[in-house]
Amino acid sequence: MLSTPVKTIAFFFCVFTAAAHAQTAVTGMPIASVNGTPILEKNLELKLDQVVQQLTHRGYTITPEQREILKGQVFERLIDEELLFQKSLELGLKVAPSEIAEQIDAFRQRFRDDESFHRAMEDMNLSEQEMMEIIERSLGVRKLVEREITPTVTVRDAEIERFYEENPSIFREPERVKASHILIRVAEDADEATRKAAMRRITAIQEKIESGEDFAELARKFSEGPTRAMGGDLGFFTRREMVGPFSDAAFSLEPGQTSGVVTSPFGYHLIKVFEKKPESTVPLESAKAGIVEHLKTRKLNEAIAAYVTALRGEAEIDREL
Repeated sequence: MLSTPVKTIAFFFCVFTAAAHAQTAVTGMPIASVNGTPILEKNLELKLDQVVQQLTHRGYTITPEQREILKGQVFERLIDEELLFQKSLELGLKVAPSEIAEQIDAFRQRFRDDESFHRAMEDMNLSEQEMMEIIERSLGVRKLVEREITPTVTVRDAEIERFYEENPSIFREPERVKASHILIRVAEDADEATRKAAMRRITAIQEKIESGEDFAELARKFSEGPTRAMGGDLGFFTRREMVGPFSDAAFSLEPGQTSGVVTSPFGYHLIKVFEKKPESTVPLESAKAGIVEHLKTRKLNEAIAAYVTALRGEAEIDREL
């Protein structure tokens, strides 16, 4: 129900992932230096491409103008990442080889075989050594955040209550019903003869229900829907989760009632409702854990931003971009 708002550049989330090339991993033209360590143009382009790809997968369309804005933001984030990594080294936060190996193994397991893994590495223009450097940097920054910043973040009861009171729409549960259905599929472009044959089948099932046969058993035997094996059980759902005709019929029934034949784009349905839950508000106690997680994430991002600002004030940063 409760999630952290999407940001244009979710840097302080990406800090904890192997998101960017280590600065020593590739060669290229320096576009900045942070305390003498170069930020390379190729790294910027690689990271920018990754961010654009992530946003595209979320449904955003990135114009050339927006890409230029993102480029400037990514550039600054690379500087911030370098500052955090340098601070982790200064504080002696070592990353053990076993920790790096564990992360590489976890990444490797996402692929069905070694060939797929190595192909993905080639697509990313990464050697295994470069991947190790990336993971070392990522884990070093994570250790820094966990030791120096996370302990400073707390959420008080008063903050939880205020968030709950100021955001009532987040905690509103819409009306829901628990129902099962039997489906006889009919394509939208089916001819009249096919429709009549399907109607005869669903009507015959309806007669069995009316004569007292068990709805779930009939669903297991005759339904052509994906919930057939579960006796047609759909669990609880809201009006918006189903197509209009189906929802209209389901929400008009009382528990224990079975609908007549309902026509939807999928075909013909018989629907039985078992339980109805009216619109309600999630109580504070039930929502508390989600609120705490949300507020902690937000405050941690703010704390990291403040920490980076302090590091910038002490650093020697030269920009060529």
